Amino acid sequence: MPELPEVETVRRLLEVNVVGKTVQDIDVYRDVNITGDAHEFVDLLRGKTLQNVIRKGKVLAFVFSSKLYVTSHLRMEGKYFFYPSVIEKEKHDILRFRFTDGSSLVYNDVRKFGRLELFDEALFQKDSPFAKLGEEPFTLKKEDLYRMTQKRSLPIKQVLMDQSVVSGIGNIYCDETLFASAIHPLTPAKKISLKECEILLDHAKEILSNAIHSGGSTIRSYHPGKGMDGMFQVHLHAYGHVGEPCPRCGAKMHKIFVNGRGTTYCPLCQKNKATPFVVGVTGPIHSGKSTVAHYLEDKGYIHFNADEVAKEAYFQKGIRSKIIALFGEESYGGDKPNYAVIRSKVAEDEGVKTKLESILHPYVKKKAATLISKAKASQRIVLDVPLLFQAKMEELCDAALLVLAPESSRSERLEREGRDAKSLLSINAAYPLEEAKKKADLIIDNDADLGSLIRKLDALPL
Repeated sequence: MPELPEVETVRRLLEVNVVGKTVQDIDVYRDVNITGDAHEFVDLLRGKTLQNVIRKGKVLAFVFSSKLYVTSHLRMEGKYFFYPSVIEKEKHDILRFRFTDGSSLVYNDVRKFGRLELFDEALFQKDSPFAKLGEEPFTLKKEDLYRMTQKRSLPIKQVLMDQSVVSGIGNIYCDETLFASAIHPLTPAKKISLKECEILLDHAKEILSNAIHSGGSTIRSYHPGKGMDGMFQVHLHAYGHVGEPCPRCGAKMHKIFVNGRGTTYCPLCQKNKATPFVVGVTGPIHSGKSTVAHYLEDKGYIHFNADEVAKEAYFQKGIRSKIIALFGEESYGGDKPNYAVIRSKVAEDEGVKTKLESILHPYVKKKAATLISKAKASQRIVLDVPLLFQAKMEELCDAALLVLAPESSRSERLEREGRDAKSLLSINAAYPLEEAKKKADLIIDNDADLGSLIRKLDALPL
């Protein structure tokens, strides 16, 4: 859908090509796209001179002599084409203005959602789409935006796209503005501060101005006019970049839906004020994930240790009976689990390992979900989970960090602790590394010393 910069590009094109021309006649090919009586539309405009083309938000208005106004909303696929002479009708043409000098202006709309409506001056000022629009970012004051946001619990993206609040910000430039402002699109509008309103408007003005300067964005099949394509799409940092690295921090860009609109944002740079921020840390055995989790704990994060919770699970009556059924009576010595027996059988049979995980993972995930639900919105949580993706616990996280280290380094760390490195690495050999790399929002290579790892963490907006 064309947004403010694209519509402004169209306005400027029209201003150059058709202002000053007089309407000889109008061919209406699809009168349902004209709000009101199509015959009256033609009769009143015949013989009138087009004096100006103006815009507010994403709506155009043609100003004719005799103080007549035609508003035009391009909606999804509306386009205007100017021709020096009258040409044959094309498939999706909706309406054609034929001017007295032989030139013509065609409104073409593949989706047929666009609307044109005729007003006299009084009704234009009172009842037209122009009259119902809020101020544009260029003229809206931060205090007025703040006043309007404080009344709304809706996500800030939904409020910014409400044309009665701010006119001209559509899906593309809303994503760009929120990204530039480091504000999560789901943040409740009432939690946006006055300072953040100022930041939002400053970035919106800058982004829209740059887009206008570049001729608007060419997104999918939208083109402002023949011979003129918007080029701002080469400067988009958020919209259309889902799954790509954030240009600020390197985390994988996420996509969600806000009020039905696809929304791209960075999970690290744009945190939601309404919910606790949750980071999932995962990786192969002794890759350094626990070091990362403890470092975040020192920075104020609540540390959820999945290994400890899993050990707790072994003592739950229902889980204990399932494990005995899977591994036999020897898997428990009295009330205590015999981890040596369980580990040996897991090492022998990958299928048994999968069954064990299906017993433990739901318990661990439920415990993590309970912790998150009880946390305050201002708190931060790190989920230290070796099998984060297998347990589907990334669903609880705002961002998932995969910590990697060379096998030689992991072996050395295990040996320093006096543990059986060969056996443990063998069990961990089935760790689905490639799947984890695809799903992780950020990958940290713990391939040097502790200082290097800390510097990499400090470079992230955590």
